Amino acid sequence: MDDLDTLAVDRELRKCCERWVGYRRALQAGRVPASDPFTPSRWVLGRKTFYELGELEHDPIAPAVRRWVYRLTEQRVNSDLSLELSKRLYRDEHAIAEPEDGRFTLAALLRQGLAVGPKPALWLGQALKHTEQVQETVLQLWERRQELAARFALSSPDALSAPCENLYEHAERWVTASEAPWQTSAIITPAALIEQALGDPGRLEWPARLVPRVLLDFFADTRLLEALELDPGRLPAALAPTSYMRALARLGAAFCDANAPKDQPFSIAHDAWGLERRRHGAIFGLLLLNAEFLRRHFGASREAIRQARRSLGTSLLIASRIAALRVLSRRAALSGRKAFLESFEERTVRVCRVELPLRTAGVFMRLHDDDPQRFAGLLLGAAASQRLTESHDEDWFRNPRAVDQLRSEAALPPCFDANPDELARGADVLGRLIEGSVV
Repeated sequence: MDDLDTLAVDRELRKCCERWVGYRRALQAGRVPASDPFTPSRWVLGRKTFYELGELEHDPIAPAVRRWVYRLTEQRVNSDLSLELSKRLYRDEHAIAEPEDGRFTLAALLRQGLAVGPKPALWLGQALKHTEQVQETVLQLWERRQELAARFALSSPDALSAPCENLYEHAERWVTASEAPWQTSAIITPAALIEQALGDPGRLEWPARLVPRVLLDFFADTRLLEALELDPGRLPAALAPTSYMRALARLGAAFCDANAPKDQPFSIAHDAWGLERRRHGAIFGLLLLNAEFLRRHFGASREAIRQARRSLGTSLLIASRIAALRVLSRRAALSGRKAFLESFEERTVRVCRVELPLRTAGVFMRLHDDDPQRFAGLLLGAAASQRLTESHDEDWFRNPRAVDQLRSEAALPPCFDANPDELARGADVLGRLIEGSVV
C-alpha cells in the first residue's frame, strides 16, 4: 500500500478530467467525441486504486483522490451508454406529420416544444411520443450505476457522493414547503408547465443573444471577475428570462472553477461532484430576483421589476421543485427500474402537477449523476445570498468588500459536504424569497 503515489494519481486524474470535460461537452452538443478521454488514465480508474486509497488512513489527500477515482471510473464504465444516449437524443431521427412533415431528432422536437417556434404544444406532444429508446438507455445507466457501487463494496453511489446523509428528507420537505406559493390549477399540461417554467419577458429589455459579453457586462463596474479565466461552457439559447438565470448560474460555476486554489492538489482544489460550483451558481443565478440588480442593469420601473420578479419567482419555484424531484427520483432509480417506473406518475403529479405517459419517465426530466449537489447547492446558495445581503446590503454585487469576500471564499478548498442546518436555513430563505416574489 505504501507504494501508491497519491500525488501521481492526483496528477493523472487532473489530465483525465480535462479530457472528460471536452468529451461531455461534445456529447451534450450531439457530436461524436474525437477520442476516449479515459484510455490514457486506465491505470488509475478502477477498483484496485480505489481500494488502495481506502487503506491509506494517514494520507491527507487520499479521501479526495478516492472520490475522483470513483467518479471518473463510473464515467469510464458507462461511457458506452453515454454515447448511446447522446445518439438517441441528438442524431436518431423520428418521422412526424404534424405540426410539420419531416424527420426530427428528439432534441429538436423538445427544442421546438420550448416555444421557440409556432405551436410548441404540438411539438412537445410529438417529442413525448418518441421517448422509449432514450428511456431504455437511461434505465440501463442507473442500473449499472448501482451495480458498480456494489462492485466497489458501497451500498449505493450515495455512500460516497451524497453531500449529506439525509438529503432525501430535505427534498421531501422542500416539495411540501413550496406547495402553497404555486398559484396554478391542480393538474396542468406539460406545455403549460414549460410555459410557466420559462417565464414571461414582461417589460424588461432582455439582450437578444446570450453570449459571454452579456454576462460579463453585468459585473463590469466591479472587480468580481477581474483577471479570471472563465469557462462557462456553451451558454443556453436566449429563449426566455430563465435562460439568463441558467446562464448566470453557469457563470457562477465558472467563477468557482477559476478561483480554485492553485497551490493545492487537483483533488483537493476541485470536488468530484461540484457542490461548491453549484452553490456559487445559485448565488449568481439568484441575482435576477434581486430588485436592485434588475433596476441597475435593466433600468426598469418599479412595476416592471415587480412583474419580472413574479415571473422569475414562479420559474425558480418550479425549477427548485424539479430539482427536489430529481433527488427523490434518483433514490427510486437506484432501487431498480420497477421501483422507478411504479413511482413515476405519483411523483410527477405531486411535484409538477402534470400527468405524463410512463414512457417519458427519465426522459422529460432527465436525471443527472450530480443531482444531489444541484439541489443542495441551490439551498446553500440561497443562504449565502442572504448573508451577503445582510452584510453588504441589497446591492452587494457591486460592493468591493462583498467582492473580496466572494473571491477569497472561492479560493479556499471546496467543501464536499453540506451542513444539514445550513440546508434548512437555505430552504427557509429560498421559500421566503419565492413567496415574496410571486405573491
